[in-house]
Amino acid sequence: MAEPAQVQQGQTEVSRLFQQGFALHQQGQVAQAKALYEQVLARQPKHFDALHLLGVIAVQSKNPTLAVDLISKAIAINPNSAAAYSNRGVALKALKRLDDAVASYDKAIVLEPDNAEAYSNRGNALKELKRLDDAVASHDKAIVRRPDYAEAYCNRGVALQELKRLDDAVASYDKAIVLRPNYAEAYGNKSLALLLFGAIDQGWEWYEWRWKTQDGEREALSTRKPAFTPNGRDKRLLVWAEQGIGDEIMFGSLLTEARQLCSKLLVAMDARLIPLFARSVENVEFLARGRAVPEDAYDEHIAMGSLCRHLRPDEQSFKNTAQGFLIADPTRTERIRNALGAGNGQKLCGISWRSTNQKFGAKKSMRLSAMVEALALSGHRLVNLQYGDTQDEIAQVSRQYGIEILNCKEVDNTKDIDGLASLIQACDVVVSISNTTVHLAGALGKDTRVLLPYAPDWRWMLDRDDSPWYKSVKLYRQGQDMQWEPVLQRVATDLLELNQ
Repeated sequence: MAEPAQVQQGQTEVSRLFQQGFALHQQGQVAQAKALYEQVLARQPKHFDALHLLGVIAVQSKNPTLAVDLISKAIAINPNSAAAYSNRGVALKALKRLDDAVASYDKAIVLEPDNAEAYSNRGNALKELKRLDDAVASHDKAIVRRPDYAEAYCNRGVALQELKRLDDAVASYDKAIVLRPNYAEAYGNKSLALLLFGAIDQGWEWYEWRWKTQDGEREALSTRKPAFTPNGRDKRLLVWAEQGIGDEIMFGSLLTEARQLCSKLLVAMDARLIPLFARSVENVEFLARGRAVPEDAYDEHIAMGSLCRHLRPDEQSFKNTAQGFLIADPTRTERIRNALGAGNGQKLCGISWRSTNQKFGAKKSMRLSAMVEALALSGHRLVNLQYGDTQDEIAQVSRQYGIEILNCKEVDNTKDIDGLASLIQACDVVVSISNTTVHLAGALGKDTRVLLPYAPDWRWMLDRDDSPWYKSVKLYRQGQDMQWEPVLQRVATDLLELNQ
């Protein structure tokens, strides 16, 4: 048995290590803090604070599974810590265990009724559960307890935006900005609300705040060359892509006009898009995104999304977008169309039902079975346009409904975007949720039916069935019930008429 002096010495050493780690953690030196917390646990495995804070670090390091395990162990040691329950809720939400997250936040609130952070985090989880009114109410409770809580106002704005209460959402973002004048997330969210609302000029103004947000989705170009200024056309301009491939296609509609703003236009974009854009847009040098561009090759630069401020300042300016500004390979298109059995009396309907977007994909996606069931009587043969691994899902649905979903063996829908363009062009019509397939189909000028959630992405705006970005698309929107079945029935009815 250890002597009392040895026990005391050990406890003193544990305390020293923990305090040192905690100080480093507060200074943002997370790796060093983590190492010290682990030393604490090696000496004292049931050290509540070390377990809890290692769990917090796991959340910050995007390892929510480990975070739940660590914080749950901490809670078993001290079941009266509101902070631990609240932080476990954050980890559970990251794992999409939303009901469990709400229950963890509820426990934190029982233990600490004035815990504003727990109320606001609870509101975020409720929003993802589509309990939007409850989400707003939870953020309101956070604000009552902490009237200067900028994050709660910003989160409240997001929930209000999902309810399509856009004036209230903008007012909530504005309040967050008053409380924290450099709050990039509030500015960014406000820009998307304004664009959704159709306030295009104001929306693009605040859209530039996207570079200062902490979502980690964008990385600005590292260069010593100046940003683009529209004060002369004798300079070489580098336009560089910054977002997902669907956004690259959409903003790519501006490249023909951007060519008129400079003496030479260079465009850095996803390498998968280059064959398609090189065929479609003249007098542009295309470069693979991610590869360094020598600074002596250009005089000024601009992010692709920022072109909108100069070329799409209002809705009238969208009339400059060409119908079908991308051109699929005609020889390959014809070969694919023949391989799919076109011309036998049935039309081809390309389908896509899933988005892989980390933040919004679940809201936009639907089950393949729901789409197939609705479109079965439209008179069209269904063609798979979905990217990603779909083999098992398609096989299961085909067995369930006895309907063949055609696959084009020569096209990898993820890697071969030029091939996917030909596959889309080979179809008579496309039905898809809002994803890359839609952008590609719209850019090709293909008759495209887009299925939108109740609160859609900003680019689709509100209360309209057309899009300023693509002249050939028709929009079908969820109602307040946020169900897909009525949307699919409307599409199926229209396709049936199209096939007659």
